[in-house]
Amino acid sequence: MGEKEGFLPFPRDFEMICVHHSTKVDTQSPCKGIVPPLVLSNFHEPKGSCEPSSLSRYVPARLGNSTRFALEKVVALLNRAKHCLCFASGIGAIGAILALLKTGDHVIISDDVYGGTTESIMRLNKFCIQCSHVDFHHMENVENAITPETKGGPLV
Repeated sequence: MGEKEGFLPFPRDFEMICVHHSTKVDTQSPCKGIVPPLVLSNFHEPKGSCEPSSLSRYVPARLGNSTRFALEKVVALLNRAKHCLCFASGIGAIGAILALLKTGDHVIISDDVYGGTTESIMRLNKFCIQCSHVDFHHMENVENAITPETKGGPLV
């Protein structure tokens, strides 16, 4: 696996992380499965006691399930991160990120980003969130677009 400039190299134990950290031996069933099950259920009954104050004693799968939790754990380990969130769609991930912005913030996005992202970003103007479309092929353009209000990740 080749390394690209500006990206972290793959961990040397990439395959081992993928195989061993995604598995958890099932001690409850007689088969003792190693690969996490593919959970397709739409609702789950949470472990432990259910509070009577909750509207439903069942939790929708969109809030998480064991299959997604296993994926998030491995992706976080592969990226040397503490946590990871996975979404069913790219626009779901984009929506979650945009929800973190507040009035007065500034974001920089690539000028060739997915059209749904551009559409979502354009709607931020009504919340007084500024956006700069930048050619990311030249990093000096990104550096020049940064303002004190620009939001970024911890490695930016």
